[in-house]
Amino acid sequence: SKYDKYKQINRFIELIDHQYSKSKQQEISILDFGCGKSYLTFILYYYFTVKKGMKAKITGYDLKADVVERCNSIAQRYGYDGLEFVKADVTKDVLADRKVDMLVTLHACDVATDYALRYAINKNVDCIFSVPCCQHEINSSIKKGGDMDIMLSHGIIKERLSALLTDSIRAAVLEDMGYSVDMIEFVDFEHSPKNIMIRAKRNNKLSGKGREEAKLLCEKYGFSQKLLELCGYTKQEVAEGKLEELSARLQTYGTEAAAQACEVGVPTLEDVVKELLKPGRDPRDDLPAPILRTDVLEMKDLKPGMVLSGTVRNVIDF
Repeated sequence: SKYDKYKQINRFIELIDHQYSKSKQQEISILDFGCGKSYLTFILYYYFTVKKGMKAKITGYDLKADVVERCNSIAQRYGYDGLEFVKADVTKDVLADRKVDMLVTLHACDVATDYALRYAINKNVDCIFSVPCCQHEINSSIKKGGDMDIMLSHGIIKERLSALLTDSIRAAVLEDMGYSVDMIEFVDFEHSPKNIMIRAKRNNKLSGKGREEAKLLCEKYGFSQKLLELCGYTKQEVAEGKLEELSARLQTYGTEAAAQACEVGVPTLEDVVKELLKPGRDPRDDLPAPILRTDVLEMKDLKPGMVLSGTVRNVIDF
């Protein structure tokens, strides 16, 4: 109902106000994934520009062209110059390539939430406010295989367990990737059964344990989870050499972005990747072959001013 939607949006703004009430920030850039009719997006723009007096740049993404067109028309009518709506599939289309301060999702369906969170991680977005919806992925693939089997025998219990498991894994991945995470009740259950918000703030403290634990659950119960797949390898997988898709994942992430995140240069990162894919390789083998000479075989053959080309194959500590 409209009242339920009002309660959801009002609560969303309250939580954002709690985060930004004392902020001295003068400008803000926000992305709204799966914005739909964009009630939240418009209120966000009003809150930051009118109530907070900030310069705001907000982009809403949605799959429906007619909805996007209507929202852009309304934004123009109210003179909201910093608000735009774009038709895009967040699972595959190229999205905004700018500094983003905040990412929001309100009931982005199923794995769309995972792609939104992956975008936030890749772009080092500072704040995330995400209320997931329709967590079908685990529910459709989970199998019996351990201590939780008793909770997989009845459809409604299995569905709710899968939803909680999905959001728990999302939180674990975010914590691994440098965020502090709160899982909070968004609104009362009577206003929406999808009432858990993932609230995250970047702290740049990388972990690794959460994904490893989640992957063990995936293997044990036979399910998949999109954000876990999108966010790279665990330490155990690296140790075991399970890196077949490393080059493809690096290309998807972006070599320059990955190098910046690792605080190394692009050539160094590329060399590290080659080493991971082929441990023990000799990088000198990638260099041009040495030019061999037949007139310099002994020390006595060396003459003053000679310049010799070659490859150092061993070094002796004199």
